[in-house]
Amino acid sequence: MSFAAQAQRTVITFEDGANQAGNLDGYHGISGWNSLGAVSESGYGTGIGDYYFHVQTSGGLSFDNGPVVFEGMRYNSWSTAGVTPSYDLFYQGSLVFAGFVDTDSQPDGLYWVNSGYSGKIDRIDFYTQSDGVAFDNFTFMTTAVPEPLTSAMLLSGLAMVGVFVKKRKHLG
Repeated sequence: MSFAAQAQRTVITFEDGANQAGNLDGYHGISGWNSLGAVSESGYGTGIGDYYFHVQTSGGLSFDNGPVVFEGMRYNSWSTAGVTPSYDLFYQGSLVFAGFVDTDSQPDGLYWVNSGYSGKIDRIDFYTQSDGVAFDNFTFMTTAVPEPLTSAMLLSGLAMVGVFVKKRKHLG
C-alpha cells in the first residue's frame, strides 16, 4: 500500500556555511536569491544566529520544487515612515496576498512576522526602500502531494459510496 508524501517544514537560517560562497540560486530549492540580495553577518544579537539575508533590491524568490505554504520569517524593514508594502505572495502567476508593515511600530532587530496567508504559493516578491529588508528563519511547509495509487484508491472508494447510496435510494 502506498501513502501520500508528508508535508515538511523548512526553516532557512543561513547558518550552514554553504550560503557564504555568494551563489545562492537553488538554495533550499528556491531561485532568485542572487538577484535579490546577499547573506550578511548579523548585527542583531541573540536568537537568530550569525547570519541573515539582506534584501537589497525589490524582487522575488520562486519555489522550484512546487508550491509551498509560507508561514513567516523574522523580519525588519529599513524604509520610510508609516505603512509600506513588504511582500506579495503569488500562486500560478496570480497575487494571492499582499503583506504590509508599519515601520513606525516595528521593534528593534528581527521580529517574527506571520505570513498572513495559509494557502499555496510558488513565488514571494519583496519590496525595499531606503536600506532594504532583513530576514532570517524563513519558514515554509512543502505541500503534501498524493501519490497516484492513493488518489486512485480515494476515487474508487467515493465511487463505491455513490453506488451504495444509489442502490439504497432505489430500494427504499
